[in-house]
Amino acid sequence: AEITSGGSGYTIAVAQPQRAAEIITRIEGVRAVNVTERGLDVVAGADLGAAINRALVAAGLYASAIVPRQSSLEDVFLELTEKEAPDAPPPA
Repeated sequence: AEITSGGSGYTIAVAQPQRAAEIITRIEGVRAVNVTERGLDVVAGADLGAAINRALVAAGLYASAIVPRQSSLEDVFLELTEKEAPDAPPPA
């Protein structure tokens, strides 16, 4: 199985999340951007916080919070097992 969104990233609170997502997606090293009810959930290297902030500011968007996060071992486990579940045979 492959981990596609696990790892480090950021939770970003921004007034225009859809527009911000389009901007952040273009940054090299950003693996995924999801719009959530809190703002954005960004999967990216732990060293990209400043680049994300610069890109948003250059576009006239100002984040009220850019919070680094690291996936827990449980998050990674759940992601792996959920992705494999559809391929698993039905219970007997």
